[in-house]
Amino acid sequence: MGHSIRGFVARPETLAAVRARFPVAKQVALDAGFAWVPATDALMAAIDAADPAGEQTGRTIDFVFDHPVMLRLLADLSRAGPIALVETDYVDGRGAQAATACVDGQVVSSEEGDGRPINRALRAIGVVRPSDEDEFDTVCLGKFRSMDAFE
Repeated sequence: MGHSIRGFVARPETLAAVRARFPVAKQVALDAGFAWVPATDALMAAIDAADPAGEQTGRTIDFVFDHPVMLRLLADLSRAGPIALVETDYVDGRGAQAATACVDGQVVSSEEGDGRPINRALRAIGVVRPSDEDEFDTVCLGKFRSMDAFE
């Protein structure tokens, strides 16, 4: 079974800035007081169209957590509150994940790999986990396996 998602995680009030700027954004409640805006194809196209430098992330299966378009957007959005972009791409237990977290206009965590970069990014934006769970499970991101339900 696979797991392939991409989206923004933050407090609901922070994600209001995403929805205000990009009306195609859909917000989904997570646990622990956080929410998720799935980075659908429509949202990614709107982000590309709005980039002040005119760059585009393009249609790719590659991670965009460190793409200049995404870094500019995250830094700007983080002025409304801490925010993270999280991405997974796993098939049959193999793959990787990536995440970038921004706070007050600054990148505070950005990495790709199998060493749980999503947990570090979620921790950086304020997710506090109980001792028997990691940050990913604390907000219940695992209930979303793919982007299909949001496209």
